[in-house]
Amino acid sequence: MKVEFNIEGVDYVLPEKMTIGQYQKIQGKQDIMGVDKSLFILSVLTGCPIQTLRKVKTEHSARLFKYADLLFKEEDTKYQQTFTFQEKNYGFIPNLNEITLGEYIDLDHFITDGVVKNLHKIIAILYRPLKYGQKIMGKYVWDIDEYSTEDFEDRANLFKDLEVEKAFSASSFFLHTGLQSIKVMKDSLVEEKMSLEMMEKIQKLELLVKKMDHHLMNTGVGMES
Repeated sequence: MKVEFNIEGVDYVLPEKMTIGQYQKIQGKQDIMGVDKSLFILSVLTGCPIQTLRKVKTEHSARLFKYADLLFKEEDTKYQQTFTFQEKNYGFIPNLNEITLGEYIDLDHFITDGVVKNLHKIIAILYRPLKYGQKIMGKYVWDIDEYSTEDFEDRANLFKDLEVEKAFSASSFFLHTGLQSIKVMKDSLVEEKMSLEMMEKIQKLELLVKKMDHHLMNTGVGMES
């Protein structure tokens, strides 16, 4: 629910959805609590200065705090294989089993360095410009641009304005799909001799998934399974 309010002749809007950038700012401020924390959250979400928010009547501020709190309620947001953002189509990595060394190295770095502060960068690796997307024999098939550092920073900065719920659902999907991929690869090689290359592949994906799960649980971003 979008909420509009006016203070001293200036209109402000409490958005229906929180962006990745807003979420990062809020989670990055851990040294305040209580009303000060609520005012800071409102300021980030609406752009209204904290000193101006202090002039709001108590009954009105309580309502604003309530609406703002709803943005933090975890919803069962469905993972999207593809989506359109600012008139451009993006798609998730089609097959995590085929993740490249470059994708792995950068994902590992950003996850280890901190999921919340690097959330826009992690999502910019997982979602890239869509090459095509179509249904073939009832199954949706798609492909995305190869991973490149050339356009990465621009896409990551753009994704700061992306709805954070898309990042949550993508992170959850990455965890669950990663675990499934690991199990499938291990099961398929039980009766076969596992090559060193395949063993390293499984170990790398397993490490990524474990790191992602650890950081998400510690920051409250992840979904318990």
